[in-house]
Formats: sequence, C-alpha cells, structure tokens
Amino acid sequence: MARTRSKVQSLTQLARTTMAGRVTHTARESGYGFYHGMRVAKMAQRIIDAIGQSDKVDPDELYAAGLFHDVAKGIEPHEKNGAALIITLLDPFFDKAALRRIGKMVIEHNVRSGNKNLAVSSRVLQDADILDHVGTQSIWLNFQYAARHDESQNGAYEWSISTKHQKKIKRWRTALNFDISREMFELRVQYEKDFFKTFKHEMTGEF
Repeated sequence: MARTRSKVQSLTQLARTTMAGRVTHTARESGYGFYHGMRVAKMAQRIIDAIGQSDKVDPDELYAAGLFHDVAKGIEPHEKNGAALIITLLDPFFDKAALRRIGKMVIEHNVRSGNKNLAVSSRVLQDADILDHVGTQSIWLNFQYAARHDESQNGAYEWSISTKHQKKIKRWRTALNFDISREMFELRVQYEKDFFKTFKHEMTGEF
C-alpha cells in the first residue's frame, strides 16, 4: 500500500501547526517534537518496507502515528495523553477504527521491554523512535544540552563516553525488534563513536 499524498501533506501541515512552536524540553529547540516526528514517521516506513510487512499496516496510519507519537510530550504520561489528543486532532482524516489503531501505536511506542507480542506496527514505531535518538541526533542533543548549560567542549565529550550514556545505548539496543533496525542502530552508534574520537583530537589540538 502507498501513502496518500494529499493526506500526508495535510497531516504534516497539521503537525507543523500543532508542534513546530512548542518547547517540550529545556535542552531542546523549539519545535523539536515536530522534526523528531517527521524523522520517525519516515523511518517507520523504511523499516516496514525492509521487513516486507507493508501490506499489514496502513501507511497513512503508520505515518500519522510516527508524526504525532510525541504530540503530548511534556504532559506525562505523554503516550496516553497523546493517544487521547489525536482522537480529536486526527478525526477529520481517519475513521474511528483507524484512530483506535493509531492511538494504540502511540500508547505503545515507548514500550522498551516485553513488547514481542505487540502488533508489528507498534514494534516498527518503537524501533524508529529509538533510531532517532542515536548517531547524529544524539550528537545534536548533546551539544544543545552543553550549550544551554554553559558546559565546555570537554563536557560534551565526557558525556559521550559516560557510563550513563553507554547504559542507555545498551538498553536501546536490547529493546530493538528487527534485524534491519539493529543494523541501522549499530551504524549510527559507530558514527557517533567515530565523531567524538575525532572531536577529542581536534578539541585538544592533537590534529
């Protein structure tokens, strides 16, 4: 199944209007939730295409779930509040059965263990969400945090090798559902390691 172009455009505009001006975290830029949602929505489609299960999930519903999965971020529990909110937000675009399916994906997107019996759509969304928190996006959030808290370059580097960050990477790695997601995850983690290795050398004037 292919996404409906006009619906995708309308959903994207609604998401932009709803989230592009919001600040959901003191160490993230205004509108982060919208851009994160855009990346997750696209990544979810890539994953479901790669695992050969596109015929089992409506692409417009998956796109909407990815786009709006963090619409209630900052109003915790954001999964449940987000699922409730999209019933109203997305009512013009989907029937009640579809809204229930989208809401279920949103509720389950943050499950990080015991998720093997969940629908493939929810597990795809989980993986897409995790993937957007490693690699370049992890670096971006790290530097944003350092800048907003007046930390030095060394502080940003130390975070990258900290036990806390490594434990988070390990936890995310364990939570992934599909082989393609694991492959993408390792590529992103390696990029992050390589970046900070070079960053350290340049920061200290070694080259």
